[in-house]
Amino acid sequence: MNRLRLCRLRALFIPCMAILSLSACASQPITVPEIIHDKTYIPVPATLTQPVSIILPANVTWGQALGLYNEALQTCGARLAAISTLQPPPPNPHKNP
Repeated sequence: MNRLRLCRLRALFIPCMAILSLSACASQPITVPEIIHDKTYIPVPATLTQPVSIILPANVTWGQALGLYNEALQTCGARLAAISTLQPPPPNPHKNP
C-alpha cells in the first residue's frame, strides 16, 4: 500500500473506533417489562358505543359537509375519551372466587 492510502485508512479508522467505543460505554442494560394479564370486565354504556350518524341535506356545500364531518369526528373523539376513563366496578365482597 502506498503511504497516502495508509494515511486515509488511518484517518477513517481512528474516528470510527472512537465512536464505537463511546457508544458501547453509554448503553444501558435492557430491562424487560412485566406483562400483566388482567381480564377485568368493564361495562361500557350503550350511549358510548352507538354509531355517529351524519345526515347531509340535498343542497349541502363542501364547507357545510366538512363542518358536519368535523363535528362527528369530535363526537367520536369525546366518546373514546369517555371510554378510556372508565374504571372497573368495585369488587363484590359476597362473590366467591
